[in-house]
Amino acid sequence: MATSLDALFRPRGIAVAGASNDPTKPGHQVLHNLLEAGYAGQMAVINPNASAVLGVTAYPDLASIPATVEMLILAVPAATTPAMAEAIRLRKLQRQDLRVVVAVAGGFAETHTEEGRAWQEQLAEACVSAGVRLVGPNCVGIIDNRNRVDTTFLTGVHRRSSGISLLSQSGAMGAWMALEWGALPVPVGLNKFVSLGNMAEVDMGEVLDYLGQDPTTRAIGLYVEGNPRARALMEAAARATLRKPVVVLKVGRTDQGSDAAKSHTGALAGADRIYDGAFRQYGLIRTTRVDDFAVTLSAFDRLPLPLGGRVAVLTNAGGPGVYALDALADHGLSLAQFSPATKASLRATLPPFASVGDPDGHVDMTGGVGPRQVAQAVAAALRDPGVDALFHIFIPTKFNSAEEMARELLSLLPGLKRNSLDKPLFPVLLSGHGVAQARKLLEENGIMTFGSPDQAAAALAAMARYTSARQKPARP
Repeated sequence: MATSLDALFRPRGIAVAGASNDPTKPGHQVLHNLLEAGYAGQMAVINPNASAVLGVTAYPDLASIPATVEMLILAVPAATTPAMAEAIRLRKLQRQDLRVVVAVAGGFAETHTEEGRAWQEQLAEACVSAGVRLVGPNCVGIIDNRNRVDTTFLTGVHRRSSGISLLSQSGAMGAWMALEWGALPVPVGLNKFVSLGNMAEVDMGEVLDYLGQDPTTRAIGLYVEGNPRARALMEAAARATLRKPVVVLKVGRTDQGSDAAKSHTGALAGADRIYDGAFRQYGLIRTTRVDDFAVTLSAFDRLPLPLGGRVAVLTNAGGPGVYALDALADHGLSLAQFSPATKASLRATLPPFASVGDPDGHVDMTGGVGPRQVAQAVAAALRDPGVDALFHIFIPTKFNSAEEMARELLSLLPGLKRNSLDKPLFPVLLSGHGVAQARKLLEENGIMTFGSPDQAAAALAAMARYTSARQKPARP
């Protein structure tokens, strides 16, 4: 369905107010990012002191731009608000093309000054009266890697797309996560990234509704500090969770953090237990750590949902296997019970000194296991109808390299999927650089990998909770 926010992600033309040839200015970086992203629509610069910036034609004002302008990016000082507000009204009146304004500049209500609040109200009033949507002010902007739109002033953005869309109340936190995820040894791509800043007009609930209906978004990440429209946000989240998982990172869990969040955004922070209860009631998956946030979103994007929480654990190293059992228990997950046929298959496949089903659902293949045996054991466990998900803990040895094991695994998994056994597999490859090439090989062939049992347990627990919530009767 077409909505008023479509132009935020698919604008037919963009104008950047404040772009200059000075690379230290945010407007310069915004224009650079649009060009680097490969935006294919019409572009223009508003700068009365230049004829062009980075090869893009500059005009003295918004009214002078002859091409279509559906999105206006404001990278100019807040003090220019009176002139820009009038320009927005005039453009809409004369051309009827302007649909959205993204104000990346600061200096508005977040300053807690009378002047800053007045400028924000003036900008919002101008946009609303003209029928133009306003994102911000004081936001980082938006990224849509599928449509090659980047209105941010960030540097080093990873442009790989995925099914993950990230909605962040804080520009700095959103930027940290977007850049950090792109720099991981196995980068996490983004479909859409939206930073809303002061939320003078467009708020989180509306964008969450949009992402919930976006067919290219498989999982939504939500970073929250506090929200004056908390009920509307939760109701939007409830609608979204009917279609796809919503994973939330909410800060301000402590009294100190809550006070800082209120000071930072000016939004009501509130008691964390109230938010926590609301997240549970409305079906959101909460995480408290940034790394768990990323890996959980990736798992929802890339892995099939488990039918339940019964987990099998296969390991070629005793200690890490025991550690994985503790991690699973910490997250409320239980071990699967192997069928007699599965136990017989595993004993026939693995070395005679391997421990199968002690405890049930756990297999210590031992360090003497070979790469082909590992892959066959994984296949046998996945075939068991009593197994909903499989943890595969692996440390390379001199006679069982991670790359050989990965190749053997890849040779068997397609057959399992063809036989409708597409269960979530969690390969946990330990040893850092020693397994880097194996992880790359698996990832490039569509198999998500993990660097620790903790990461895998957190992701699987979130997926199991989401599956359980979907199986309950719909909320009235």
